[in-house]
Amino acid sequence: MSGWQGLEEWQLDFLKPGGAERYQQASKNRCNSRLFDAAADGCVRGVRSSLKEGADVDYKSEDSTTPLDEAAFGGREEVVAVLLDHGANLSGGDDDGYTPLHAAAEYGHTAVVQLLLKQGGPSGALHSKTREGGCTPLFFAAQEGHLGTVQLLVADGADVSAGGEAGTPLHASAEGGSEGNIDVAWLLLTVGADVTAKNKEGKTPEEVASAQSHLRVARMLNAAAVRRAEAFAMGHHERLGAGSRVKNLEPEVVRMVLEASCLPRVKRKG
Repeated sequence: MSGWQGLEEWQLDFLKPGGAERYQQASKNRCNSRLFDAAADGCVRGVRSSLKEGADVDYKSEDSTTPLDEAAFGGREEVVAVLLDHGANLSGGDDDGYTPLHAAAEYGHTAVVQLLLKQGGPSGALHSKTREGGCTPLFFAAQEGHLGTVQLLVADGADVSAGGEAGTPLHASAEGGSEGNIDVAWLLLTVGADVTAKNKEGKTPEEVASAQSHLRVARMLNAAAVRRAEAFAMGHHERLGAGSRVKNLEPEVVRMVLEASCLPRVKRKG
């Protein structure tokens, strides 16, 4: 016992049964924490050093976020590249299914989005949805009006009509009234977004925009709805001619044809 005098507490614990294993795990945890902090701070040198020391590239913090999550959230492009080179999981996500691509898309970090898409492969991160609301990365980018990010996601094959409880990306863009939201809504419409889709509250994108008093977006969506209705009408004009019975048409077609005859034509300004 006398030989143990002067030893620190961790040294005494090391000498107890299982002490070596506990010491190794504590060292591993400290290394993982350094990696997490370095990734969040954008410190490439710290990230490389921690990984070299054996840190787990997919280490999860108490709130289930990983170093890649933190780097993507902060737009740390170089750190993201290093983590990807070391095999970081692209589609892990937190407990809500919020992935690094969700984070980069929501905050408009276009360069990081590009990196993640390039490395994505078959991971499915592009189409992944959060458990709450069923939101895709495209939904978040559209909601924040990040046109450049939306363009990247759409070009890579993101589903412009993918929806959950919160609605589609077009619903998301309709919630904002910024110039970015208007441009995003216009882009989504030009690539085929469904202007008649409804969210869990039964509202179309136009109704969402109107409820938020985003009149420019609402007018543009109204114009798109009119054009879509007119297209239906053009395709069914013979069935609506003399002697035709409206009841023979699909209810959705009838509604759109009637709307096309009474809704005003509205041109997008600017």
